[in-house]
Amino acid sequence: MKESAALTIGLKLWSNNRNYYEEAQRLAVKGVCDYIELYALPGTLDEFGPLWKSIDIPYVVHAPHFMHGMNLSKQECRSSNNRLAAEAFAFADLLCANHVIFHPGVEGDDEETIRQLNDWPEEKRKRILIENKPYYSIDKPPLICNGHSPTAIRRMMNETGVGFCFDIGHGICSSNGRGVDPFEELASYESLRPAMYHLSDNDSKSPIDGHKRLGDGNYDFARIFSLIDTVKPISIETEKESAESLKDFETETCFLKNRLYELTFKQAGMDDMKEVYELANDPTVRANSIRSEPISWETHQNWYQKKIIDPDSRFYLVCDVENKVCGYVRYDFSTKIGKWCVSIAISPQYRGRGLGTWALKHTEVLLRKSHADNIGKGGGGRQFESPEPRYLY
Repeated sequence: MKESAALTIGLKLWSNNRNYYEEAQRLAVKGVCDYIELYALPGTLDEFGPLWKSIDIPYVVHAPHFMHGMNLSKQECRSSNNRLAAEAFAFADLLCANHVIFHPGVEGDDEETIRQLNDWPEEKRKRILIENKPYYSIDKPPLICNGHSPTAIRRMMNETGVGFCFDIGHGICSSNGRGVDPFEELASYESLRPAMYHLSDNDSKSPIDGHKRLGDGNYDFARIFSLIDTVKPISIETEKESAESLKDFETETCFLKNRLYELTFKQAGMDDMKEVYELANDPTVRANSIRSEPISWETHQNWYQKKIIDPDSRFYLVCDVENKVCGYVRYDFSTKIGKWCVSIAISPQYRGRGLGTWALKHTEVLLRKSHADNIGKGGGGRQFESPEPRYLY
């Protein structure tokens, strides 16, 4: 089983995102993100460079792309490309970033991309990571992107000496756009030994990049993670729900860590009684419960048998790939306060990995679906509200 502790997760921001500065600083101090990938928006170095430098965290810099005038595949863009690249490298120098990511270009020639990369001195090329692109751009009508296949990226790497940033969503979209099996090409991209990854979600059949939040699409992450080297840095490159908060990024880091374990949910049943009993008697669980004394097996048996058939309770177990219980979330409806109360416990080996937050989010969705079917006394007459936390057992 893969160790989530080895994950290095990056937060993607733009250099002018002053609105996220305090939140980014909070996540850095909290250790939620391991580095920031900063998109160097043209003309922002002097105003915003010192701001980002004040956060004590490693950086990766992303150079401007086609939307902001950088197009390495067009000879007529060479002058502006050099100017924009110089600012991106200046950002990297200020932030002590080892890598600067470049897109290969749009509607041009791979040969021109290679020529322009080779125009820059070797010490700069050693810091460059070329990023693979979808076949179609997001423009309407869509344009054809350069660097949209493993063959094209391999050639750019071989002829310039640059490294590789593997954007997994771009790879899937490009394969869909060209009628190629995405997972065959993912394996080919992986053979290029990427230095890092970009990760997002999307419709798995779409040729157009969506950058959806993790869990909002239907990518087969279990299969994706089986193909990539999850020890390498992974930038979560997704749309943001709020202009002030980065809590959605925290949720996505939980999603990413826990999908690596291929965790699943199921309703508690009689066969799970002993595992739940062992978790409920864990010293940390007992210390954080209303009643801290150990639970006897007889007491647990009586309580458990009633609880799993109680119409006013929903008892969800979180299980690993071997179907072993690694946590549980239980919802009980309180007639006294007219709300659902939640109890949660996580196995010791899974603590500190965000599993609790992730499990609460997903089981609340399951609870809402169950509630829609008029569960318990009073059924659909109840006003659903987000559950209130209660205790660990």
